[in-house]
Amino acid sequence: MRTIESKCIESSLEGIPLFERGDNIYCFIAERGLVAEKSDGSKTVNTQLVLYLLKKHFLEESESLLVEALGELQEGDSISTLIIKVQDKQKLKWRPVRSRYYPNWKQLEMIDEIVVEQNGKSYGFNYMGIFACIGSSSYQGEEARANKDFIMDVFRHNSTTSAQFKLVKRVIEGLKIGDSIKTMSDNIKQERERISKEYKAKHSEDSIDRFITKISTPILERARDNPKKGTFDFIRVDVGIVEIWKGSRKEYICQNQKEITRRVLAKVEDSKQFQRIGVPINFLKISEITLTRDSILEYLFELKIK
Repeated sequence: MRTIESKCIESSLEGIPLFERGDNIYCFIAERGLVAEKSDGSKTVNTQLVLYLLKKHFLEESESLLVEALGELQEGDSISTLIIKVQDKQKLKWRPVRSRYYPNWKQLEMIDEIVVEQNGKSYGFNYMGIFACIGSSSYQGEEARANKDFIMDVFRHNSTTSAQFKLVKRVIEGLKIGDSIKTMSDNIKQERERISKEYKAKHSEDSIDRFITKISTPILERARDNPKKGTFDFIRVDVGIVEIWKGSRKEYICQNQKEITRRVLAKVEDSKQFQRIGVPINFLKISEITLTRDSILEYLFELKIK
């Protein structure tokens, strides 16, 4: 089980009388753990101060739960022992009402597991199903990094394909402190629905992705009277389109010319040959667009200023 940082609690409770048992007063001492000292009247237990300090670290409103956990400690026990006792009691306390925090019982597996690592800290869901810092990490990167083992383990009942894994990873890396397990579950569901809608739109009967079959590699050409190597006067790009369309292909091209041209220019801009020349893409203008008999839409670009 992952536990919260013990050093923070240890530093705040160091040497403070925690409780009395018989003739002894108990307190935590570094390197020694819980130590019993004979009560001689020089030290007294300030219960309210002790509870205040513990509440800061455990976010626990029930004073009786904290007092009960303290009362179970034995001489020599460490701060980590106290943390485990408190967390165990918290889980027992909330078990009857877990449905308030978890969409289903399967997701109880996520509690106290590292979900994301960032800036030397580990983040996960606490006993209430709330996303919070749950410890330290050896990972020092600034970007949030999702725990691959956590994703594969918790979502193993799904078909965790590469695409599904990336989807869940994106959602997990976008979690914020205070988000719940239900928030994560809802976000994954919404992301899946968004991707499904985009896929359907992309593959619908009148989709431009279906209309365009291929955009060829741009060809840079020089005019006959241009002897300079490493320059161009024209750029030719062939766009393959479907042969059979439910309506007029020419009308569809006219209606979607802006988007088709955007995609063609993106292809030109990504061309290594064009990048080597170093001409900004906005220096180009359309010289001619021709639809051939063999379902090729020929784009011819030229420089605005020669």
